[in-house]
Amino acid sequence: MQKLSSNVFHFQTHFSLHLKHLLYSTSSSATEKSTYSMVEFMVNSLGFSNEEAINAWSKVSSSELKKTKGKPDLVIDFLKQRGLNNTHIKKLINSMPELLKCKVDETLVPKFNALEELGIFGSDLGDIVASNTSIIRRGFDTRIKPMISFIKSFVGTNEEFLRVLRRSYWLMSSDVVKGIKPNIDLLRKYGLSDEKILKILVVHSEVLGHDPKRLENVLIKVGKEFGISSDSSTFSGAVIVLASLSEETLKMKYEIFKSFGWTDLDIKIMVSKSPRCLILSETTIRERLKFFMNEFGCEPGYLANRPYVMTYSMKYRVVPRYTILQILKERKVITAKVSMLTAVCSSESEFLKKYVLPYKDKLPELCNAYISREKGISPTKRMTIK
Repeated sequence: MQKLSSNVFHFQTHFSLHLKHLLYSTSSSATEKSTYSMVEFMVNSLGFSNEEAINAWSKVSSSELKKTKGKPDLVIDFLKQRGLNNTHIKKLINSMPELLKCKVDETLVPKFNALEELGIFGSDLGDIVASNTSIIRRGFDTRIKPMISFIKSFVGTNEEFLRVLRRSYWLMSSDVVKGIKPNIDLLRKYGLSDEKILKILVVHSEVLGHDPKRLENVLIKVGKEFGISSDSSTFSGAVIVLASLSEETLKMKYEIFKSFGWTDLDIKIMVSKSPRCLILSETTIRERLKFFMNEFGCEPGYLANRPYVMTYSMKYRVVPRYTILQILKERKVITAKVSMLTAVCSSESEFLKKYVLPYKDKLPELCNAYISREKGISPTKRMTIK
């Protein structure tokens, strides 16, 4: 049986490679033999499927093959010795298959030593290298090391540095001189403290990846168009949101609000109070405006001054609470004067204390229905409350 499986593998590999050779290859038979050998190695040693191995190795150009003379076994042994697990190695080789033929002492040892000198070891080292091959591809001393040194000096601790990298591996391929540093200088120029910039770097580092001219336009828009000062608690949030949206997307979202009767001033007020509203998709914005304005009867100006309700979970907060209040009103347990929006905005403990727990004996299904929402069971089915 083992011999049969081996024969099947050899046939599938040879057949697939033969097709690729007919379609794409102009290389010599020696190159084809080398390709076959590497595909077999990737399948047997790294856990690639036959198709995965062929597709990965097809990324390697003939010129790269001529330049590299290393042995794949030595490459894998080195990676394992430095703390990379099988998942790391497979991910790395899939992105950079030519690494299997590199000379370990020339290509890998200097860069891994430098990373370890910077305090990156084991699984952290594996995560970073496997997720961003630019660390290996690019000049370490001219690009990677300056970036790492700059980020570490800014965040302060090694723990925060690793936290930043885990969230934003793309930073390793960024140019600290042309991108990251100028953007940090811009944020400082427009009034953000290093403490706030650090939070952006740790949680929303993509902001620092923008072209400095675009980021400055965003900073100007936040200050002038929306009137948000840099010392406002929403300034950073507005910068993060607006930097993530194109002008075309913003215009589309503005038009949706205006189709519900909102003015430019209403939109400005909303963004100044809760920039996150603009992150919502066009469909979500339309659905929530329809719900709050039609079901709750909110006017644009009223809702614009309380925009945070737009970001509440409809499934677990808004709709369940709305349904509970509707049932209580139908049973005439509470008066029609109770504000739906006020109830939706109240804290969980306050809502339970006022609208659920007092009726757990008289209307036990009501209490169970509200609690069941946490398990994904919607109370909007209007259980049979008798």
